Amino acid sequence: MLCKGKRVKRSSIRIGLGAFVALLIQTGCESTKVGSGTLQLAPSSDLERLATYSGPGRNPVILVPGFLGSRLINREDGQPIWDGFNRASLNPGSSQGVQKLSFRPDSATPIRNMSDHVVADGVMDHRDVEIAGLPAELQAYNRVMQVLLAGGYRDQALTSGEDAAYARGAITCFQFPYDWRQDNIYNAKKLDAFIRERREYLQREYKYRYGSDVLDLKFDIITVGSGALLTRYYLRYGGTDVSITGRLPIVTWAGSRNVDRVILIAPPNGGYFKIFRGLQEGLDAGSLGTIPAAVLGTMPGAYQLLPRSRHRSYYLQGDAQQPVKDILAPELWQRMEWGLVSSAHERMLARILPDQPDYVQRLEVAMEHQKKCLERAKYFQEALDQETRTPLALDLRVVVGVDVPTVAAVAADSRGRIEVLERLPGDGQTTRGNALLDERRADRWQPQLKSVVKWHQVSFYNASLEAIATKPMFSRNLLYWLMEEPR
Repeated sequence: MLCKGKRVKRSSIRIGLGAFVALLIQTGCESTKVGSGTLQLAPSSDLERLATYSGPGRNPVILVPGFLGSRLINREDGQPIWDGFNRASLNPGSSQGVQKLSFRPDSATPIRNMSDHVVADGVMDHRDVEIAGLPAELQAYNRVMQVLLAGGYRDQALTSGEDAAYARGAITCFQFPYDWRQDNIYNAKKLDAFIRERREYLQREYKYRYGSDVLDLKFDIITVGSGALLTRYYLRYGGTDVSITGRLPIVTWAGSRNVDRVILIAPPNGGYFKIFRGLQEGLDAGSLGTIPAAVLGTMPGAYQLLPRSRHRSYYLQGDAQQPVKDILAPELWQRMEWGLVSSAHERMLARILPDQPDYVQRLEVAMEHQKKCLERAKYFQEALDQETRTPLALDLRVVVGVDVPTVAAVAADSRGRIEVLERLPGDGQTTRGNALLDERRADRWQPQLKSVVKWHQVSFYNASLEAIATKPMFSRNLLYWLMEEPR
C-alpha cells in the first residue's frame, strides 16, 4: 500500500487491524482519496490478532479486476498504452492512441489464436490514478483492496525490496492483471497459469517458514464487476479452451480444484448495457478518457459482456413489441450497421487499419473481425450459462447492489441511437437480475430465484457499485467470510 507515493514502512505493516484502521481514518492516504467511511470497522481483539496472522490456516486471496482494470504496455518497447493517462500515457482518442489500444483486426486468424503487441503489466490500483472520476468498477476495486490491506493481507504487487524480505512467506494476496481487450477464454487460461505459479510459490514459502507441506492449498477469489466472467469460466473449465470441437462442452469444474471460496462483487453475469452503448457511441471511462466505439469494437472481450437476448433486453426502434431474438447474430449487426461496420466510424477505421488504404477492403476486414467476435461471444456465453451441478466444495457468493435504477432494456436504430426502455433495481451498472443471472425474465415467473449459478450466499446493498465497498457492513462481512467463518 502506498501513501503520498511512498511505501508503507515495516512498522506500519505490523499494525493490527484496529490500530491500522484508526491510522487510516486519522491520517488518510492522499494518493487514494478514500474517505474514512471506507474502513470504519470497530476495533476487535480477534480481528487484530487475525490481521497479523498469515500462516497456512488462512487461504491466500486472488483479486480479479474488471474491464479497463489492468495496465497495458507494448511488449516490444515497454511503453504504456493504458495506465491511467498520466504524463506517460496516451489519449485513447488520438491517432496514436487508437492504433495502440485497438486489438488488431485479423480476418485470417480465429479469435482463440489472435494476439498482438500488448501485454498486461499490473493492475490499475491506487498508485497509478486518483479514485475520484474513475469508472465504477475501478473505484470499487480500489476500495476492496483497501479493505484487504486493513485486514492484514499482504499484497505481492505492493511488497518489494526490504518489505518483501520482512514478509517472506507471508504474502497472502495476489492481484491478477490481464489484457481486458482479449477473449475471456484466453484470459481464463492466463488465470489458470497464474494460480498454478502462485500455488507453487506459496507451497515453497510455507515449507520454508513453517516447515509444513501444504499439499491441499486452495485460494479464495474476489472479483469486481466483469472479472467475474473469466473467473466463472475458469472454475468450470480450468485453463482449457473448450471451443475447439465447436460444440458445447461438458462442464468439468477443473478450476474449482484450486479454489475454496469465490466472492463476486456486482458481477454482470447477465451482461451490462454500457458495453452495448459503448460499441455504438464510445465507452466513457471517466477521467481516463473515452474509448471510441470503433476501437472498442476491435476488442473480443467487449462483446462477451453484452446482456443476454433471452432476457428481453433489446428491441429495434419502431418495433418495441418484439424483442431481438439474437443480439449476437453477425447479420443483425451488418444490417443495422452497428459497431465496426458503421459508416459513422469510417475515419476511425482508417486509423485502426492504416495499412489498408482502400475503404472497401477495410470494411471487409472489419466485418469479418466483428463476425468472429460475435460468434466467439455467443459460444462463451453459452458455455457459461449451461446448467450443471455445482461441486459441493465450491462456495459461490455474490454481492449485489439493488438501490440504483439500472438499464434493463433498450431500443436501437440503424444509426446506433439508443433509447432506454426499462430500468430495474441494480447498482447503476448491472441490474439485480443480471448480477444473479436470474432466468425469470426469460421464462415463466416463479417466486424463487431461477439461476444457472447455485449461490451459496447472496448479500444485498442499497448502493451503487462504486459505493458498495465503502459500506462498513461490507467491510465487516468480507473480512469475516475470508478470515473467520468456519470452512
